[in-house]
Amino acid sequence: MTGAGADRADRADRADRADATTAGRPAPERPLALGWRARRRLVAPFAALVAATSLLALIPPHAHDTRSLFTVAAASFWLVVAIVVFAPWERLHPVWTNVPVVLFCLAVAMLRQIGGGPSSGYAPLFMLPVVWQALYGRRAELATAIGIVFGAYALPILLVDGDTYPASQWRAAFLFTAIVGGIGLLLSDLTQARQALVTRLEEAATTDRLTGLANRRRFDDNLTREVARARRSQAPLSVALIDLDRFKDFNDTHGHLAGDDLLRDLSTRWAADLRDGDELARWGGEEFVVLLPDTPVPEAADVIDRLLSGASGAHPRPPITASAGVAGYVTGTTAEELLAEADRLLYQAKRAGRDRVATVAGSVVVGQGGPRAAADD
Repeated sequence: MTGAGADRADRADRADRADATTAGRPAPERPLALGWRARRRLVAPFAALVAATSLLALIPPHAHDTRSLFTVAAASFWLVVAIVVFAPWERLHPVWTNVPVVLFCLAVAMLRQIGGGPSSGYAPLFMLPVVWQALYGRRAELATAIGIVFGAYALPILLVDGDTYPASQWRAAFLFTAIVGGIGLLLSDLTQARQALVTRLEEAATTDRLTGLANRRRFDDNLTREVARARRSQAPLSVALIDLDRFKDFNDTHGHLAGDDLLRDLSTRWAADLRDGDELARWGGEEFVVLLPDTPVPEAADVIDRLLSGASGAHPRPPITASAGVAGYVTGTTAEELLAEADRLLYQAKRAGRDRVATVAGSVVVGQGGPRAAADD
């Protein structure tokens, strides 16, 4: 994937996850929208089974006139593997995942027909596409795969006369499909339950319990990704560290429960006031950190100034103030260095009198809307 393509994918993923968070639901997953290496790992067990089946199809004893048909079936299996690995699934509707399912089931039906019908022993292979859709597809595609399996199992009954496929095979077709479908649905339920558990655990591990914001771990991951994107695209990137002024005195006066309420209130206010694409996280204690992609430092300082101007509304008596340091990405800067610079500027704002935003160009007294050389670098 090119740098521009990766940037577009990053922005689309951020937008999807931001929308999902706003709606109070997990971010959407794109079926099979994986990188080539991940898809190779995903399909490896199935490819191994297909390879074994291909070899079995080519091993005697087979009638000489059916050898070419076995070869076609084996080639079809490998075509299915190639489609799964190399198809651009991230740009295709999930319904297209049924294309390799159809090809695979037709190849199995061919093997059954030329291998002796019901006694050929190839019927269990129909399980494979159902398992695949149960593990990696949606319910709609799983149901379609079950229908395709029934059609491929029953097709020879319609096309071949008499002894090879007696009428009793209809009963076998229905029973086989019911068993395969039941296993597929059970496996799908287990897969979804496991994914839901993993999602909850990931959210718990990356979410601050008090405020519901991203925690330091998730912010570090997102910052590392954004720094890499800024390095590729030379797009501006800013980071701000915010610290509530004299928060210990507030806790001593009003109690820790009131302090917790204040942190929750500020988190809600600030998260609502940020722009799409920005991220607010709790850094620890009374410290917050804001990630502002595609934002130069002067614009980022204005954004943070607006946030801090509204802090007093969370607790007007006595009014709450906060200080912030805003640092911008410079070519070659690491994520750790960017945070260290924001932290240095934060304490520079504290030393200059608090209630202000500091940048390398100076400081802005909160609410005054203009720079003041009170904290020159």
